Amino acid sequence: MSNDWGQIYLEKQDLGEEARPKRTTGEAVTLAVLLALTVIATCALAFAWVARQNNANWQAAAPLATQPAQTPAETQPVQQPALNYIAWDYSYENGMATARNQNKPVLMNYYTDWCGYCKKMDAETFIDPAVIAEAQNYVAIKINAEQRTDLAQQYGVRSFPTTIISDGSGNVKYSESGAFTAPQFTRLLQSHR
Repeated sequence: MSNDWGQIYLEKQDLGEEARPKRTTGEAVTLAVLLALTVIATCALAFAWVARQNNANWQAAAPLATQPAQTPAETQPVQQPALNYIAWDYSYENGMATARNQNKPVLMNYYTDWCGYCKKMDAETFIDPAVIAEAQNYVAIKINAEQRTDLAQQYGVRSFPTTIISDGSGNVKYSESGAFTAPQFTRLLQSHR
């Protein structure tokens, strides 16, 4: 039996004159598509919320646990750096030789091309004037860990970014994986000059 509703058919029940609509294949597909779109929209909202929370956590990151917080009286004014960028050496061998000749500590940044936090540090931390000013006290070496797997293995680098501070002979004074905000990185460089 068909009625004016189009493709909805009535099916009589065994216990009386009541009838219920029976869905066609087209309607079932439509309902499945609507359900799938609802799930996708819910997931997109959840991912957007998590991304916003992670960004807020990054910006509100606590100071380094190993460093005591400075009071305003201890805070020194930031000197304007002579350069407006960190003068990275992309050759480990050249950088270590420079560090030995100039008797400077070495700042090594291990990164990969696909590392999101490495790119975040490049875009936010390494362009900060206070970080640039402090980095001038070091020989800064930037090392792609996928191209120099020998160095990554030698220094025990397993995640990215990894920051290592050493002397010109490669003796490690500090090593930590993870991203830093500009204030955290400035304090780190100040404490290991």
